[in-house]
Amino acid sequence: MPAILGYWNVRGLVQYIKFLLEYTGEEYVDKLYEFGPAPDYDRSQWLKEKFELGLEIPNVSLLKYYFLVQLKFQLPYYIDGDVKLTQSVAILRHIARKHNLLAKTDADILKADMLEYEAVDLRKGFASVAYNPDFESLKGKYINKIAEPKLAQLSSVLGSNDWFLGSSVSTK
Repeated sequence: MPAILGYWNVRGLVQYIKFLLEYTGEEYVDKLYEFGPAPDYDRSQWLKEKFELGLEIPNVSLLKYYFLVQLKFQLPYYIDGDVKLTQSVAILRHIARKHNLLAKTDADILKADMLEYEAVDLRKGFASVAYNPDFESLKGKYINKIAEPKLAQLSSVLGSNDWFLGSSVSTK
């Protein structure tokens, strides 16, 4: 029976998980939840099921708005038999562990830690610009002063390797 991956009907935080599932060839059901239009962003479809799925921590959020509504509202979730997870990083790590894609050496684990948070910083920075009402005036500054220099650093770390930790996909 395939795993179930639940998220909103947008890419967002779930896209990394989908990339990893596709890379590993793991079968999954893409359970998409609709949300309503602004300003309320009705979440009733998800809220009807949220506490019925047996998720240990179904990500109850006290914050309705995050970066002017990031449309996250505390998804994704992943259910694979008895494994029921929330939190995108926990899901990614589980799938990586399941498919033997974890970093193998202490040096690779440390490098993966560092690279993970470089990616987090880039994502948060981009989200703060993308969801800002002044997006048009901020995007050029973000690209020129933050994204391009950081991507140049990461490109240097990558060097001639296919992947950041060498010849195969891995994570910590």
